[in-house]
Amino acid sequence: MRGRDIKAYVPPQPTTLCIFPYDEQGEPLTERAFQERFPAAYGHLQSRRERLMACQARTGGPWWTPRFRIPKDTAGSPKLIAGKVGFGNNFTVDARQGSLCHSTVVVVRPDPGALSPYYLLGILNSEVFSLFCQHRMPTIGPARHICRVLAFKEFPLVLPESAERSTCKEIAALARELCEGSLGVRTRQDARSQIDVLARALYGNHVGRDKARY
Repeated sequence: MRGRDIKAYVPPQPTTLCIFPYDEQGEPLTERAFQERFPAAYGHLQSRRERLMACQARTGGPWWTPRFRIPKDTAGSPKLIAGKVGFGNNFTVDARQGSLCHSTVVVVRPDPGALSPYYLLGILNSEVFSLFCQHRMPTIGPARHICRVLAFKEFPLVLPESAERSTCKEIAALARELCEGSLGVRTRQDARSQIDVLARALYGNHVGRDKARY
């Protein structure tokens, strides 16, 4: 998944396929299993075996596996993703567990027991978050920013409380409808505008109060 594949509230359609030599538990395939399942890829890597072995000697991994951290705790809540370039108002939901994200992608995985991913999605695509990006993220053009993770972690998130629970549920419901694609163009615009109104009211009620952070 690359940043250019991602649009707000639109199910992501990755344009790149990647051979991932790991099993369903995140363990590397044996060399024989990798050779049998992906013979062309194995042959390509075999021609560079010495170089790959030298690289993997520093990490201790098998020579035929890519050098990156294996995602952990991927079960449960769907992840929210956005492109790092052009950051702001461009989050969507990626419910699939089998997609890998390029370094041009921001990944947020909320705790499903504490927070609705669709509520968080609505907030991160709202004018409230856009204003935060405008002041805290490097700008590369009109309403286009580059994500800085340390700055992103400082965004104050209003957690659902008894007084605002209905507002949070309404934001989540609108965001889910936008993701499901059941709304027309004009209705989609109205739904996004309504999320902006609800988010402004929610954050306006919390001015000067402590908010949860990532």
